[in-house]
Amino acid sequence: MRDVMGFFQQEPISRHRSIETRVFRISGPTGNGTVEWISMADNRISVFAPCLPMAAEKCCRAALALLSEFGRQDRRMDQGKREAVCVWKCPKCGREFARQNQDHYCAKPETIDAYIAMQDEAVQPRLREVRDLLRAALPEAQERMSWSMPTYWKGRNLIHFAASKKHLGLYPGGEATAVFAEELRDFDVSKGTIRIPWDRELPAALIKRIAGWCYEEYSK
Repeated sequence: MRDVMGFFQQEPISRHRSIETRVFRISGPTGNGTVEWISMADNRISVFAPCLPMAAEKCCRAALALLSEFGRQDRRMDQGKREAVCVWKCPKCGREFARQNQDHYCAKPETIDAYIAMQDEAVQPRLREVRDLLRAALPEAQERMSWSMPTYWKGRNLIHFAASKKHLGLYPGGEATAVFAEELRDFDVSKGTIRIPWDRELPAALIKRIAGWCYEEYSK
């Protein structure tokens, strides 16, 4: 192997067994050259030139042409993959998703008021109701948006709530759900999340007790 034109990085093929490698043989009037294309991203090829330097230079130029052509093919393949993955495009914000009618935010809400206003009108009263409960239980906590959810903060995040398609989500953390496990036995609870179906009455007193516990434990 030789450093042809001071451009190519020579490395043994054996080093690239774990990397996608394509090998081409290019024939010319003065001999044969084997060109190894490692990847378009790295833009590296290795030239094995058992021929004169002039023939090796021709092999290099042919390799660059092959590299360019296969790069175009790969870009077409990547575009095809993106088109196959995109199943639904939001008509409001233009974002593309693999699932039809994927829940998402067309624009990231900066305030809780904005967050509630972006939800379905049918659930907005319930969101305002849980917000009022948390405000009453956490008068010294600050309202803010965190992790794209309405959040109550006092030195750290105390509790979140959020709207999902089929339920209201309350997020007090795993320690809180463990403490209130008995009272939450009739709800869908997992990993610090309490799911309250939209058609179920809001357990106001329980939510206030959980919020108060979060304040006492987490704001220390």
